[in-house]
Amino acid sequence: MKREPSTETVLRSRLLPRVSFQTMLMLPTIASVVFAIAFAANQGADYARAATAGMIFLAVFIGLGVVLFLAAWAASQFARRLGIAIVGLGTILMFVRLVIGPVFMVQVTGPLQDWLGPLAAWAAEQLVEWPWLINLQVIGWVLICFPIGVIEEESETSPFAEDQLPPQILAPRDPVQ
Repeated sequence: MKREPSTETVLRSRLLPRVSFQTMLMLPTIASVVFAIAFAANQGADYARAATAGMIFLAVFIGLGVVLFLAAWAASQFARRLGIAIVGLGTILMFVRLVIGPVFMVQVTGPLQDWLGPLAAWAAEQLVEWPWLINLQVIGWVLICFPIGVIEEESETSPFAEDQLPPQILAPRDPVQ
């Protein structure tokens, strides 16, 4: 007689979200309502303009939250790699500031400013200022020297490492004959 565990194992396929046909039909319906409101706002409806501004604010707020979450997740999962990337970015920006900056005066103007927009152009100019450059170097070196999160060796944490048993769902018991 074969023993069966009393708990069901977690399969990787069950970790994925289940999307039903009804959910797939709800997405275009919601999108059509959003585009109808945006169209009415373009035609001059005041309430539609307010609703569109609210939806844009909500989308930007959610997008910023996603970006901040991914930045925090990347810092916890890939601290040293992210630190190296930040130090590299800071070094490149310092090179732009010291070598190219005095010759060409680092300013975003003309078609590039039209493409980026005035706020993004201002942000691009600010990235080569000394406080930003120093902060990028300090943050990068801190992540390299003192990584956030737990860095474990694979051989130490493996349940099949030497002199370790795999994790047991149920306590071992004597087989009944």
